[in-house]
Amino acid sequence: MTLARKISIFSMALTASISLGIGATAILISTRSAEDIIRQSLLRQAEIGANYMRSTLESQIGALQQIAGSDALKSMKWELQKAELEGNISGLGYLDLGVVERNGRAQYARSGETADLSDSDYVKRALRGSRAISDVLSTKTTEEPVVMYAGPIPGKSGEPAGVLIAKKEGGTFSDITDTFGFGKTGYAYMVSREGTIVAHKNRDYVLSQYNPLSEAEKAPSLRLLAQDFKEICSGTKGSVEYDYGGKRIISGYAPVFGMNWSIAITAERAELTSGISTLTYLISGVAFIFLVLGAITASLIGRTIARPIRSMLPVLETISGGDLSRRLVVSSSDELGTMSDQFNRSIQSLSGIVASAKSMTSEVDLIVGGLSDQMTETAASMS
Repeated sequence: MTLARKISIFSMALTASISLGIGATAILISTRSAEDIIRQSLLRQAEIGANYMRSTLESQIGALQQIAGSDALKSMKWELQKAELEGNISGLGYLDLGVVERNGRAQYARSGETADLSDSDYVKRALRGSRAISDVLSTKTTEEPVVMYAGPIPGKSGEPAGVLIAKKEGGTFSDITDTFGFGKTGYAYMVSREGTIVAHKNRDYVLSQYNPLSEAEKAPSLRLLAQDFKEICSGTKGSVEYDYGGKRIISGYAPVFGMNWSIAITAERAELTSGISTLTYLISGVAFIFLVLGAITASLIGRTIARPIRSMLPVLETISGGDLSRRLVVSSSDELGTMSDQFNRSIQSLSGIVASAKSMTSEVDLIVGGLSDQMTETAASMS
């Protein structure tokens, strides 16, 4: 194998190692960074959604509380209360409005129905002086899925004289979460601390009060999903990744402050990481281009280094045959040029030594020839 080829192969191997190493590192770092940004973005969207949900619900129940503070409601006379409520039902978008007495007996203004709500949590909270909103539940009269709002009616003694309740459609929360999303496949949903879905783009989950945690107890295949779902229901904020419906899903989640719910913003991983795949191809392409350029450069370097060395071979072969008249051509000022120059000087010195030796040999031949003539003459005279 020639020196040029050895240098080229070594340089190409070094270039390939560096290009592949830098490319792999860049892909790894960019992938992790991009995934972190995606998770942070989903979390941020969940926090924004949770804040919007809270402000929207507080605005709605605040409007209800204004009605509860009217003189007609505080009178606790049903005829006056009913007239006041009937004038506000349609304007505020309620299905019905009603009043709950302290004993838990409820009367509705539009339907005229009555019900015992003494064991309802939202009524109990309102009787203690707090405004409350229920999860999606079925009414005791029609069993249709609804959301109940409750606000205390101020009493003379400082304690609530009763509770004003408002009935809204079961998809109320979903109408709000439908305005959230992320990318093309992303959507939002809301769950209670117990794991019941109270808002979702699939209204069947809401109307059936679907609870993945409860379903996981019946179906072992859902247990892995339930473990991740528990994090969303925990009342903390963060992000989680899980498989659902044959797709890999990434979710950011955050609690709705002051409420019993958490909002999750989800999107398919394939969509979210499509940009990462493009970036990976780009980095790989750039690394390949550098690899090709490195191979070309390595070949040129190998030839550049080997060319002066190859040019020495004919000269060395001539010198080995005894011809000291040949010289190397010095065409560069680098180390190879210096080496060629020093080599020429060495040959020049050697040539001088050989010339001196030849001159001395000629003189010796003359001396020997003179002595031989003298000895011949001496021998002749003696004979």
